[in-house]
Amino acid sequence: MSRIFALVLVLITLPSSYAKEVFIASVSPEFTEGLHARYFNYLAAKLGIAIKIKPMPLARRVKELEKGSIDLIILTHRDTDELVFLPSYIRLRQQLFVRYHDKDRFNDYNSLSGVAIANSIDSKISKQYDDNIDINKVTVSALKQKILLLDRQRIDGFFHTRPSANKKINEMNLSDRIVESTWQPAKELKPLHFVTSKQSSLLKYRAQLSQVIIDGKNNGDFDKIRENYYR
Repeated sequence: MSRIFALVLVLITLPSSYAKEVFIASVSPEFTEGLHARYFNYLAAKLGIAIKIKPMPLARRVKELEKGSIDLIILTHRDTDELVFLPSYIRLRQQLFVRYHDKDRFNDYNSLSGVAIANSIDSKISKQYDDNIDINKVTVSALKQKILLLDRQRIDGFFHTRPSANKKINEMNLSDRIVESTWQPAKELKPLHFVTSKQSSLLKYRAQLSQVIIDGKNNGDFDKIRENYYR
């Protein structure tokens, strides 16, 4: 077999993924195969690129993205020069979770004064909540930590999206002890975005990526992925 023929044979039999560019997307260490990972894989398939999932806490995700060490995360909007926010693909609401015997304890924002409520890093609940300096807001990086702090009576409640929180609470066998508060804050929907940075080589696909997101939202693809994940 000639060297030229051998080389051609190797190139023909190499998997197609060898020809794809590889980009790094990051998710929470709690959900390495979770919903966000499924969204990233969807985008990769549509764009014809390869995605490597790298877990890290949110604060580090943002810093690494700003440096260009990773290429893609999911985040609510914020004012920044380095990050590039792609079109929003969904709007979500943060729900208040409490211990079962406290489910009727709160009835308005004023009733939260003086109590400890956990939020995710950089999360925005509502203007009334965010501007209330009398609420003891505790910043927590992981959903599991929120649930454990509440169950151990270290905090009085926490905010998180309903499907994700209920799934984790059920997995931890705490659904009889951790529940949604009867009262919920104003139903403000917060848009979530796929986010890259000016330092990422993924930026050259910005137009194509934005169109994939818009099409996926309009076609209901993201809703289907979400429904299948929580089913």
